[in-house]
Order: sequence, then structure tokens, then C-alpha cells
Amino acid sequence: MKNLILFVFLFVQATIISQSCSHTIQRTDTWGDGWNGGAVAVSVNGVTVLSNLSCSGYGPTSSTFSAAVGATIRVYRTASGSYPSEMRIRVLNGAGATIINTIQPLAGTATSGGHIVAGS
Repeated sequence: MKNLILFVFLFVQATIISQSCSHTIQRTDTWGDGWNGGAVAVSVNGVTVLSNLSCSGYGPTSSTFSAAVGATIRVYRTASGSYPSEMRIRVLNGAGATIINTIQPLAGTATSGGHIVAGS
């Protein structure tokens, strides 16, 4: 009986942890002339899943990526461009709630810096 309970518990835990949903990163430009060479990337648990993301005009420009429940999502600037203060990013989780919303994304790498949210 203990083995059955342990099995059920582990199965439920594995199912919950492995669930992933689609997230969206939206990029806009506050001046309307695009990011002028600026770019951001997205990593999930330290692995880059989107790179060289930019914006033309006002935007919005959107891209999607998957992240498991409880994953650490990081958005970081990889190129400043001419006017990084005009760069705006917004990340929506699978339920459509905003989990990151910022102007002038912070520089970083897949594992450090940038803007992070854990457990979304």
C-alpha cells in the first residue's frame, strides 16, 4: 500500500512539474521609430529560447515560447541600439496575466541580469 501511495504521489508531482504553457513576449517602441539596433532575448531555466528579438515602428511585435510551471523566465537586453530608453517589453503568461512589464530592459545573459520571474 505504501508503494502505491508513493507511486501516485510521484506521478502527480511529475505531471504538475512537466506542465508547460505558452507565454508571449510583446515588444513596443515608445517613440515609434523601432529599436534602432536594440535587441532582447528570453531564457527559461538558464537556456535561451528566443534571441535577437527586435521591434520595428511602434509595434507591438510578439513572439511565443513555452515554459513549465515553476520555471524561471529571464528577459535580457543583448544590444542597446541607439535609444534603449524607448524599448518596452511585456511578458504574458498562459493565462494572459502580465508577469514582466518594463521600459529599457536590463542587460544580461541567459543566466544573469535582465528581468526575471520565477514560478509563473
